[in-house]
Amino acid sequence: MIDLRKLEKILPLVEKPGRYIGNELGIVKKDTDLPIRFLYAFPDVYEVGMSNLGHIILYHLTNEREDTYAERVYCPFRDMQEQMKKEGIPLYSLETYTEIEDSTFPMRCAIPLSLRCWNSGTSRSGAVTGTVLP
Repeated sequence: MIDLRKLEKILPLVEKPGRYIGNELGIVKKDTDLPIRFLYAFPDVYEVGMSNLGHIILYHLTNEREDTYAERVYCPFRDMQEQMKKEGIPLYSLETYTEIEDSTFPMRCAIPLSLRCWNSGTSRSGAVTGTVLP
């Protein structure tokens, strides 16, 4: 789990902190000791990911299984990326604030986005995402 004190420190410094706290309506909270932990990674910011119906359906269908806990991660917007880098906060899941590089997630799935065809590494929403593959 990331250091929540650091997260609380930087949230007032970003434009839309609600993107990064994971307490929205419909979020699934389960016991983390389940045999299967799954991470859905969306290659854009929260608003774009949450508007992707396929992503939402997969998240809820996976979480209907009693032995599985699916969590989500989205690309932070530039202001949050800068603050996370400055404070040494790694990318984390919204449900449990678990670092995505943690071995807790042996199963990971990146959700593709057909509108994402930029070679510059910047999505339409302005999130810097690194190398974008076709």
